[in-house]
Amino acid sequence: PALDVLRLADGLGTAEETILFDTWGAHWRRAAPGSDPAASIALLRPVYALYGAVVYDQFLANTEPSEHPYYAFGFAQCLTAARLHAEGRIG
Repeated sequence: PALDVLRLADGLGTAEETILFDTWGAHWRRAAPGSDPAASIALLRPVYALYGAVVYDQFLANTEPSEHPYYAFGFAQCLTAARLHAEGRIG
């Protein structure tokens, strides 16, 4: 479920993301008392970013080489995000 909510949060601003995570977390805590949805999100952020890198890589593998310059930045962005999340430099 944490991967799903991270996907839903793509493109949201900080305020909207906070509302989404708080609402989702409240539902999860009701369904699983004692759980820690916020910790799940924090732990999975780097994994989600790495998953994004894999998706980009697969996309590029199925794209004409002449198109790669237009899309290749996404792979690097995902890897950078994974590193920053793992280091705790971004939330």
